[in-house]
Amino acid sequence: MLISADSKIFKFEGYDSVAVTWFGEYHPYRNGQNPRHNEPHTQAILRLKDQHLGMDDYFRRPISNHVRMLVDKYSSADVMIVPSHHPSTPNLKFMNLVKRSIARIPRAYSRVDDFQRFEPAPKLAHPRNAQHRHPRTLIDKCEICGCRNTNTVIVFDDVVASGSSMVGANVLLREHGYENVLCVALGRCF
Repeated sequence: MLISADSKIFKFEGYDSVAVTWFGEYHPYRNGQNPRHNEPHTQAILRLKDQHLGMDDYFRRPISNHVRMLVDKYSSADVMIVPSHHPSTPNLKFMNLVKRSIARIPRAYSRVDDFQRFEPAPKLAHPRNAQHRHPRTLIDKCEICGCRNTNTVIVFDDVVASGSSMVGANVLLREHGYENVLCVALGRCF
């Protein structure tokens, strides 16, 4: 079951700190972490299938409500996702979930495909290597394409480990002209 939203502050020396709102899942073993899978949203999808529910039910609350609240607060917002750390294929399940969420919210503009990694970093893909990630890794290897629609952007990640991607994303998005960068993790922040 999804637990309510919480937030965590990530800091790296030389960079602005970033607050990430996260929607983790509670598992009653191993301190709430699921030992069988590193992606909480994947487990949630599997449970929805067992209950004969669609992915829309997963995002109906509380995540869509949270994004809707942010969009209403700022009148409108672009929505993006941090690019996958995988060297070749994006996380399509995650992309589809975010796209479905955006489609339900008025004045939320999808820029999901505009945040692109042009130089992969395959060694950093594994969760065990999170401690070696740094915001510079994302800043140096990613670019943002397309036009900004608003002054506010909501950026999604699936599971946030070190926080380096969100901190790096904050830098790139502000350089792209956004005044308000709001970070949301679909899974848990570690």
